[in-house]
Amino acid sequence: MNDTDFDIQTLEREGKEAASRAEALMEKDPKLPWISAYVIARDLMGADRSLQWLREGKHPWERAEVFCGSYGRLDLRVRAHAEGLITDAQALADLPSAWSGADPDDTDPRFLALWKSAVKANGGKYLRDRGRALPNQKSPMLRVYRGQDEGADFGIAWSLDPLVAKKFASGAATRQHYRNGVVYTGLVPRTAILGYMTGRREAEVVFDPAWLRDVEVWL
Repeated sequence: MNDTDFDIQTLEREGKEAASRAEALMEKDPKLPWISAYVIARDLMGADRSLQWLREGKHPWERAEVFCGSYGRLDLRVRAHAEGLITDAQALADLPSAWSGADPDDTDPRFLALWKSAVKANGGKYLRDRGRALPNQKSPMLRVYRGQDEGADFGIAWSLDPLVAKKFASGAATRQHYRNGVVYTGLVPRTAILGYMTGRREAEVVFDPAWLRDVEVWL
Protein backbone atom coordinates (compact mmCIF):
# COMPACT_ATOMS: atom_id res chain seq x y z
CA MET A 1 0.00 0.00 0.00
CA ASN A 2 1.45 3.39 -0.96
CA ASP A 3 0.75 6.81 0.54
CA THR A 4 -1.80 7.65 -2.15
CA ASP A 5 -3.81 4.50 -1.40
CA PHE A 6 -3.73 5.33 2.28
CA ASP A 7 -4.90 8.91 1.68
CA ILE A 8 -7.80 7.74 -0.49
CA GLN A 9 -8.86 5.16 2.06
CA THR A 10 -8.64 7.73 4.85
CA LEU A 11 -10.77 10.19 2.89
CA GLU A 12 -13.36 7.51 2.16
CA ARG A 13 -13.49 6.44 5.80
CA GLU A 14 -13.79 10.01 7.06
CA GLY A 15 -16.44 10.78 4.45
CA LYS A 16 -18.56 7.84 5.61
CA GLU A 17 -18.16 8.82 9.26
CA ALA A 18 -19.13 12.42 8.49
CA ALA A 19 -22.18 11.25 6.57
CA SER A 20 -23.24 9.05 9.48
CA ARG A 21 -22.82 11.90 11.95
CA ALA A 22 -24.70 14.26 9.63
CA GLU A 23 -27.63 11.86 9.48
CA ALA A 24 -27.69 11.72 13.30
CA LEU A 25 -27.73 15.53 13.45
CA MET A 26 -30.61 15.66 10.98
CA GLU A 27 -32.58 13.15 13.04
CA LYS A 28 -32.16 15.47 16.02
CA ASP A 29 -33.00 18.56 13.94
CA PRO A 30 -35.18 17.65 10.91
CA LYS A 31 -34.99 21.24 9.59
CA LEU A 32 -31.23 21.04 9.24
CA PRO A 33 -30.23 20.73 5.56
CA TRP A 34 -27.82 18.03 4.53
CA ILE A 35 -24.94 20.34 3.62
CA SER A 36 -25.13 22.18 6.97
CA ALA A 37 -25.30 18.89 8.86
CA TYR A 38 -22.29 17.60 6.95
CA VAL A 39 -20.22 20.73 7.68
CA ILE A 40 -21.09 20.55 11.38
CA ALA A 41 -20.22 16.85 11.43
CA ARG A 42 -16.81 17.50 9.85
CA ASP A 43 -16.09 20.24 12.38
CA LEU A 44 -16.97 17.93 15.27
CA MET A 45 -14.69 15.30 13.79
CA GLY A 46 -12.00 17.97 13.66
CA ALA A 47 -12.49 18.51 17.37
CA ASP A 48 -11.97 14.79 17.96
CA ARG A 49 -8.78 14.85 15.90
CA SER A 50 -7.38 17.93 17.66
CA LEU A 51 -8.21 16.41 21.05
CA GLN A 52 -6.28 13.30 20.11
CA TRP A 53 -3.30 15.45 19.06
CA LEU A 54 -3.33 17.02 22.51
CA ARG A 55 -3.53 13.63 24.20
CA GLU A 56 -0.54 12.41 22.20
CA GLY A 57 1.42 15.63 22.63
CA LYS A 58 1.59 15.94 18.86
CA HIS A 59 0.68 19.64 18.74
CA PRO A 60 0.42 22.43 21.33
CA TRP A 61 -2.99 23.87 22.20
CA GLU A 62 -2.64 26.94 19.99
CA ARG A 63 -2.10 24.80 16.89
CA ALA A 64 -4.64 22.13 17.78
CA GLU A 65 -7.37 24.75 18.20
CA VAL A 66 -6.62 26.41 14.87
CA PHE A 67 -7.15 23.14 13.02
CA CYS A 68 -10.64 22.69 14.44
CA GLY A 69 -13.65 24.06 12.52
CA SER A 70 -15.96 26.64 14.04
CA TYR A 71 -18.77 24.26 15.01
CA GLY A 72 -16.37 22.13 17.06
CA ARG A 73 -14.02 24.75 18.46
CA LEU A 74 -15.74 25.45 21.78
CA ASP A 75 -16.49 21.74 22.19
CA LEU A 76 -12.76 21.09 21.86
CA ARG A 77 -11.97 23.76 24.46
CA VAL A 78 -14.24 22.36 27.17
CA ARG A 79 -13.29 18.74 26.48
CA ALA A 80 -9.56 19.50 26.52
CA HIS A 81 -9.95 21.38 29.79
CA ALA A 82 -12.02 18.60 31.35
CA GLU A 83 -9.24 16.12 30.56
CA GLY A 84 -6.57 18.41 32.00
CA LEU A 85 -4.92 18.87 28.61
CA ILE A 86 -5.05 22.65 28.80
CA THR A 87 -4.80 24.99 31.78
CA ASP A 88 -7.56 27.11 33.29
CA ALA A 89 -5.94 30.15 31.72
CA GLN A 90 -5.94 28.55 28.27
CA ALA A 91 -9.55 27.46 28.60
CA LEU A 92 -10.67 30.97 29.53
CA ALA A 93 -8.28 32.96 27.35
CA ASP A 94 -9.93 35.58 25.13
CA LEU A 95 -13.30 33.88 25.50
CA PRO A 96 -15.37 36.68 23.87
CA SER A 97 -13.36 36.50 20.64
CA ALA A 98 -13.23 32.70 20.73
CA TRP A 99 -16.99 32.60 21.20
CA SER A 100 -17.62 35.02 18.33
CA GLY A 101 -15.39 32.94 16.05
CA ALA A 102 -17.27 29.72 16.77
CA ASP A 103 -20.78 28.42 16.13
CA PRO A 104 -21.49 26.40 19.27
CA ASP A 105 -24.72 24.81 20.40
CA ASP A 106 -25.39 27.45 23.02
CA THR A 107 -27.94 25.27 24.83
CA ASP A 108 -25.04 23.06 25.96
CA PRO A 109 -24.65 23.64 29.74
CA ARG A 110 -20.87 23.22 29.47
CA PHE A 111 -20.63 26.56 27.69
CA LEU A 112 -22.64 28.38 30.33
CA ALA A 113 -20.28 26.92 32.95
CA LEU A 114 -17.31 28.12 30.90
CA TRP A 115 -18.66 31.68 30.79
CA LYS A 116 -19.39 31.69 34.51
CA SER A 117 -15.83 30.56 35.22
CA ALA A 118 -14.47 33.29 32.95
CA VAL A 119 -16.49 35.99 34.69
CA LYS A 120 -15.37 34.73 38.09
CA ALA A 121 -11.74 34.89 36.91
CA ASN A 122 -12.45 38.44 35.67
CA GLY A 123 -13.36 39.62 39.14
CA GLY A 124 -17.08 39.16 38.64
CA LYS A 125 -17.22 41.60 35.71
CA TYR A 126 -18.76 40.68 32.37
CA LEU A 127 -16.37 40.13 29.46
CA ARG A 128 -16.20 42.26 26.33
CA ASP A 129 -14.50 41.78 22.98
CA ARG A 130 -13.92 45.44 22.10
CA GLY A 131 -14.05 47.12 25.46
CA ARG A 132 -17.45 48.65 24.78
CA ALA A 133 -19.76 48.87 27.75
CA LEU A 134 -23.36 47.75 27.68
CA PRO A 135 -25.75 50.51 26.57
CA ASN A 136 -28.57 52.05 28.63
CA GLN A 137 -26.41 52.44 31.70
CA LYS A 138 -29.23 53.84 33.83
CA SER A 139 -31.59 50.90 33.31
CA PRO A 140 -31.26 47.87 35.61
CA MET A 141 -32.90 45.67 32.94
CA LEU A 142 -31.99 45.05 29.31
CA ARG A 143 -34.40 44.05 26.55
CA VAL A 144 -32.96 41.12 24.63
CA TYR A 145 -33.97 39.22 21.51
CA ARG A 146 -33.33 35.73 20.20
CA GLY A 147 -34.18 34.05 16.90
CA GLN A 148 -34.76 30.30 17.00
CA ASP A 149 -37.27 27.54 16.35
CA GLU A 150 -40.52 28.07 18.21
CA GLY A 151 -40.70 26.05 21.42
CA ALA A 152 -37.01 25.06 21.38
CA ASP A 153 -34.90 25.41 24.50
CA PHE A 154 -33.40 28.85 25.06
CA GLY A 155 -29.65 29.13 24.72
CA ILE A 156 -27.29 31.58 26.37
CA ALA A 157 -26.66 33.83 23.32
CA TRP A 158 -29.11 36.69 22.71
CA SER A 159 -28.93 40.09 21.05
CA LEU A 160 -29.82 43.65 21.93
CA ASP A 161 -30.79 44.14 18.27
CA PRO A 162 -34.09 42.62 17.08
CA LEU A 163 -32.93 42.62 13.45
CA VAL A 164 -29.99 40.37 14.36
CA ALA A 165 -32.40 38.00 16.10
CA LYS A 166 -34.60 38.01 13.00
CA LYS A 167 -31.61 36.91 10.94
CA PHE A 168 -31.01 33.97 13.26
CA ALA A 169 -34.69 33.06 13.14
CA SER A 170 -34.18 32.61 9.40
CA GLY A 171 -31.36 30.14 10.00
CA ALA A 172 -28.11 32.11 10.31
CA ALA A 173 -26.94 29.85 13.13
CA THR A 174 -26.87 26.89 10.75
CA ARG A 175 -25.94 28.83 7.59
CA GLN A 176 -29.25 28.34 5.88
CA HIS A 177 -32.17 30.50 4.81
CA TYR A 178 -35.89 30.41 5.43
CA ARG A 179 -35.85 28.24 8.53
CA ASN A 180 -39.12 29.94 9.59
CA GLY A 181 -38.16 30.41 13.21
CA VAL A 182 -39.51 33.05 15.54
CA VAL A 183 -38.01 35.92 17.51
CA TYR A 184 -38.42 35.90 21.28
CA THR A 185 -37.94 38.95 23.43
CA GLY A 186 -37.61 39.37 27.17
CA LEU A 187 -35.95 41.29 29.95
CA VAL A 188 -32.78 40.32 31.76
CA PRO A 189 -31.04 42.06 34.68
CA ARG A 190 -27.93 43.94 33.64
CA THR A 191 -26.10 42.23 36.50
CA ALA A 192 -26.78 38.80 34.93
CA ILE A 193 -24.82 39.55 31.76
CA LEU A 194 -21.71 37.37 31.35
CA GLY A 195 -20.49 38.63 27.99
CA TYR A 196 -21.10 41.44 25.51
CA MET A 197 -19.72 41.11 21.96
CA THR A 198 -19.91 43.74 19.23
CA GLY A 199 -17.11 42.58 16.93
CA ARG A 200 -19.52 40.94 14.46
CA ARG A 201 -22.04 43.78 14.79
CA GLU A 202 -24.51 41.44 16.45
CA ALA A 203 -24.77 43.24 19.81
CA GLU A 204 -24.56 39.78 21.36
CA VAL A 205 -25.10 39.24 25.06
CA VAL A 206 -24.48 36.00 26.93
CA PHE A 207 -26.32 35.12 30.13
CA ASP A 208 -28.05 32.29 31.94
CA PRO A 209 -31.59 32.15 30.45
CA ALA A 210 -32.90 31.36 33.93
CA TRP A 211 -32.68 35.12 34.51
CA LEU A 212 -35.16 35.93 31.73
CA ARG A 213 -38.35 37.76 32.61
CA ASP A 214 -41.52 38.58 30.65
CA VAL A 215 -40.61 36.42 27.64
CA GLU A 216 -42.90 36.63 24.63
CA VAL A 217 -42.81 36.16 20.87
CA TRP A 218 -41.78 39.42 19.23
CA LEU A 219 -42.13 38.22 15.63
